[in-house]
Amino acid sequence: MSTFSLSDATTAGGLERGTGLADRLRELAPGMAAALAWALFGVSCLVREDVGDWSRTTDLAVADFVIAALVLVAGLTASRLGRAGAALRKRSPWLIAVGVFLSAWELATAKFAWLPLPFFPPPQAIIEVYTDDLPKLLDSAWASVKLQLGGYVIGAAIGFVTGVSIGWSTRIGYWVHPVLRFIGPLPATAWLPIAFFTFPTSWSASTFLIALATGFPVTVLTWSGVASVPTQLIMTSRARSAPSPGSWC
Repeated sequence: MSTFSLSDATTAGGLERGTGLADRLRELAPGMAAALAWALFGVSCLVREDVGDWSRTTDLAVADFVIAALVLVAGLTASRLGRAGAALRKRSPWLIAVGVFLSAWELATAKFAWLPLPFFPPPQAIIEVYTDDLPKLLDSAWASVKLQLGGYVIGAAIGFVTGVSIGWSTRIGYWVHPVLRFIGPLPATAWLPIAFFTFPTSWSASTFLIALATGFPVTVLTWSGVASVPTQLIMTSRARSAPSPGSWC
């Protein structure tokens, strides 16, 4: 005769519901904690007056609360979002850490000035730079890109031609190796005084330094690649009437 009673079934059902609720809370906890961290960042922006004159504090707080709401909704519906929900749960610790860090940054700079200005600007000050001075930033970024690409292309082209020449011709290698051994160990910054003294403009001097920093590794790697070509391939090319390596120079 079975001794299982109705009270036992009720107890088992209660334990099952309690276990399911605990699992559900454990699943929702990371998203809720991340939303709380970003809400804390928003509160830290409004908790007291700024020590400086920054006009984007309220906008930053509103953006923080919006992010917190989005994170909370995504966390509550993570089980229905598939891969996106799994990715959110996986990155919830990072969202929490970023929210707490930004809150501490806001309090230590804009609210209590524990970190000296202007060496440690608050988040809203950085946002102001990107919103108010965006055209100037874009112009500066484009000028930097042109300078970087110009020096890189020149250095890569010279380095490639030099590396192929060294690896293909022992005569050229005889003259270039000593120069590479002298220039190679010197960092590009060590050439700053000579570059700015020799070249007429800072643009040309900067292009030279970027080309120098690019050209040496490209030369060495290209030389190594050409020199490591198997002898069998060279013999095969000779058998097929290809010019021999030494006949080029």
